[in-house]
Amino acid sequence: MTGGYARLFSDYAGVMVLSILPVFLAVILSMKDRRAKMEALIYTKKTSAAKLTFIRYLALVIAAMLPVIILSYISNMMVWNSYHGMQLDYLAPLKYDFGWLLPSVMISTAIGMFLTELIGTPIAVAVQGLWWMFDVNLGIKTVPSAYALFRLAPRHNAGAYSWFRTQDYLEHFGNLVQNRLLMAGIALVLILLTILIYEAKRKGKFGGNAIFKKVVSSIRDRKNQSQA
Repeated sequence: MTGGYARLFSDYAGVMVLSILPVFLAVILSMKDRRAKMEALIYTKKTSAAKLTFIRYLALVIAAMLPVIILSYISNMMVWNSYHGMQLDYLAPLKYDFGWLLPSVMISTAIGMFLTELIGTPIAVAVQGLWWMFDVNLGIKTVPSAYALFRLAPRHNAGAYSWFRTQDYLEHFGNLVQNRLLMAGIALVLILLTILIYEAKRKGKFGGNAIFKKVVSSIRDRKNQSQA
């Protein structure tokens, strides 16, 4: 029962919140620095690009995960009270928080940091939003159990029957592990790329915002030429 309800909670939390919300936190943090013109000050700090990026990334991930961990225990304890005297796994919510939900937070946050640093605009919100919408709509037909390799938010939701679908979960456990490791791996790669971009900007060798402006200006020029 404890594992079944933890999986049901992970399904709702992953698809409704943690696959999309962290990207907003990452973009807001990056854009606030840009609007406050803090970049010049940050670039002159002796702190390495790797250390600064990882600290920010870790802070964003923790900020997203803490409320989830607390809420997962509150919701699970409501179920535990109904099974007083039975042998329960009191670590089940924590296991699923880190094993199931954390990779979704990692990839969403990493996309927000990477694209904002790369282009200098909040485009990460649109990119993550499109992926999230596509993933949710794709998973409508496979809500009871969907653990495909490239799923942003794995699904395990058959209503009250979710508590009793342990065998179904165990049969797809390998797919779930591969999916979660892949999302976490992609997130770490994006953070490493973010560090490289940040370091290049520090040295004046890269201007993500300039690239975006060039692309926009080229599109405008083509429109003007076609109209002429």
